[in-house]
Amino acid sequence: MSNKVRLLTDQNILIHENYIPGEIELHTFNPALGLPETVNDYDALLVRTVNRIDDTTFIGRNTNIKFIGSATAGIDHINLPWLKKQGIKFAYSPGCNASSVGEYVAVALLCWSLKSGTDLTTLRAGIIGAGHTGTATERLLKNLSVHCVRYDPPKEALDTAFEGATLEEVLSCDILTFHTPLTYTGQWPTYHWLNREKLKNRSYQLIINAARGGVIDEEALQESYQQGNINDYILDVWEHEPAFDDKVAKSAYIRTPHIAGYSIQSKQKATRIVMGSLCKFFGIPSQGFSFTPPAPPPPEINYEYNNMDFQSLLGKLNPIFEYNRFLSSLIDLSSDEKKHQFQQIRTEFPLRHEHPYYKLDKVLLKRYPVLRALGFGIKQD
Repeated sequence: MSNKVRLLTDQNILIHENYIPGEIELHTFNPALGLPETVNDYDALLVRTVNRIDDTTFIGRNTNIKFIGSATAGIDHINLPWLKKQGIKFAYSPGCNASSVGEYVAVALLCWSLKSGTDLTTLRAGIIGAGHTGTATERLLKNLSVHCVRYDPPKEALDTAFEGATLEEVLSCDILTFHTPLTYTGQWPTYHWLNREKLKNRSYQLIINAARGGVIDEEALQESYQQGNINDYILDVWEHEPAFDDKVAKSAYIRTPHIAGYSIQSKQKATRIVMGSLCKFFGIPSQGFSFTPPAPPPPEINYEYNNMDFQSLLGKLNPIFEYNRFLSSLIDLSSDEKKHQFQQIRTEFPLRHEHPYYKLDKVLLKRYPVLRALGFGIKQD
């Protein structure tokens, strides 16, 4: 009988048997079909947000599983108290998608400013949540000369060096962008953080949510938009996803299928973090292992792109409008078909490279210097 750690992992997690320690025996499952009946036979399980782990989806009694990891930055799909009660170790990958989400927000904001003719240097952006993702977003927005205000009471309570804005200060901004987990309890719950009460008698140029759908009350958002108090909004996450409200989606300037954090680098980082935790838990030496196959090089952007208009070029570098097109194609479908295709897009759309991994021609960067502000690299002679 093998003494290896038997690991069952979502087949869409970037992990490969050739890049893991020999003490681990790797098996995969298709998350669209749910957890396999044999799940209790494994020692460890790796999932993503598409598989909820709680007393209704996982049989804790008589299970051999000792470790569950989520290759994600969020954990609202995991019932942590229940796992603790079962004596199962849990780990996840905080911060793995921070750069990718920050790039999404910066590109979306820049495209919106070009469409609306708005000077970004005149705007104040309220960043709700100043953790990994909020910090990455703030860095890029500052590169675009946007004045940023950070709001994060939990962080302020724990970190005496952190200076956050007051609620009134952040609600007085021109733009709100959300980077919080979805929580329902505690001193600072985030469920429906942006609601009718906070929107009352206020106006915003733009609302962006690339965190979790339930952080914004979409009915209140839509009402405020229809009343002309919100000029535009951009949503990557939805209150009832993988279903979503067609009316809310139709009115969005940019609408995407919870894919802001999907990059090759974020997926690699998620795997490295959670696999490091797994190896530590089982006492397996992990030094020298990458866990994921090497990333393919990004497509080369050469002189042929020099005469493209800026928005077309940006679409080649960051597929935000491709994401938008796919989500738009799901509007007015049946609920079941919408859910199916929403998840299919997230699974099958090719992962993009993060901005620094592109090396752009100096001529291109001279023509569009804002590309440097977005973090794109420069090709060396």
